[in-house]
Amino acid sequence: MLAPNPNRERNSGASRFSFSSLGGLATLIFSIDVLGARLFLVYLYGWTRVQQEHLRILQMPKGQPWPVSNGDLIRDGHFIHFLFALACWYALFFATYPLLRRLLPKANE
Repeated sequence: MLAPNPNRERNSGASRFSFSSLGGLATLIFSIDVLGARLFLVYLYGWTRVQQEHLRILQMPKGQPWPVSNGDLIRDGHFIHFLFALACWYALFFATYPLLRRLLPKANE
């Protein structure tokens, strides 16, 4: 088995890919936990009630009702939350991915 050559340059293309993947994952988590949840609550309760009562989804367990901060349980409509989160993720990802690719250093070929 050959030992790695310490004088060989690291492949910056791989690190560029990992940073852009990390950015994609960050936008996905933000879309699901923050934007998708907020839009879903606005869809269910309305903008005014969400703002006045500071509503938020406390947990999102799979296959169980989701508790809301006002004591309600959301039993149905989880697919609508998925659609909201997916739309937000597409918008965020396709807006930030080109920017990340431009800002990160280019691979040395």
